[in-house]
Amino acid sequence: MIRCVSEVNLAPPLFNESKNDIILALTLEIAYLAFAKRVPHPESLTGRDRILLIMKASLVNRSTARPVRGLSKAQYERLAAFRYQLREFLHFSELAAQDAGLTPRQHQALLAIKGFPGRESITIGELAEQLHIAHHSAVGLVDRSVEQNLIAREQGLKDRRQVYIKLTDNGAKVLEQLTEAHRDEIRRLGPSLRLILNHLLQERNH
Repeated sequence: MIRCVSEVNLAPPLFNESKNDIILALTLEIAYLAFAKRVPHPESLTGRDRILLIMKASLVNRSTARPVRGLSKAQYERLAAFRYQLREFLHFSELAAQDAGLTPRQHQALLAIKGFPGRESITIGELAEQLHIAHHSAVGLVDRSVEQNLIAREQGLKDRRQVYIKLTDNGAKVLEQLTEAHRDEIRRLGPSLRLILNHLLQERNH
C-alpha cells in the first residue's frame, strides 16, 4: 500500500543520482525549449554532452542578443519557487517508490518500459538510453528487477538473438499503483506550478 506523502523526491537516476544534477537537467530541458532552434540536433546527444551543448547555446544566444536587464527580486523568487516545486515532486516520487518496495531507478525503469512509444517491450540498450545510464548499469538493474518479478526477458520474434524486456503482471500492478499516487501528487502541485510557469513564460516573451 502506498502512503500519501506530502513532501517529495522521484529521482530518475541521471548523473549518478545526484539530486542537484537531476534538478539541473530538468531546468535545462526548459532552457532547451527556449533555444532549440539554435541548437544543432541536440536530440542526438544524451547525458552531460546534451546539457553542455544546451548551456553553450544559451550563452551564445545571450552574447549576441540585445542587452538584458538584471532580474528583479520577484523573478528570482519565482525561479526559486519553480525549483522548489520540482524538488517537492522528486522527493515524493522517491518516497513513494521506496514505500512500494522499489528503488527510484526501478520505478523509472518500469515507467520507461510501459511508456515506450508503440511497444510493450524494449531492449536493454533502449532502457539505458531512456534512463541515461550505462549499458552495464541497465543490465544490473534488469537482473535485480527480474529477481523481484517486476520485469521479464523475452527473445525477439524476428531475431532470436535480440533480448527484450517487458513488465510482468506484478510489475504492471506495482507501476499502476505508483502512477495513481503520482497523478494525485501532480494534481496537488499542478495549480501552483502552472501559475509559476505562466509567470516565467510571460517574462520570457517580454
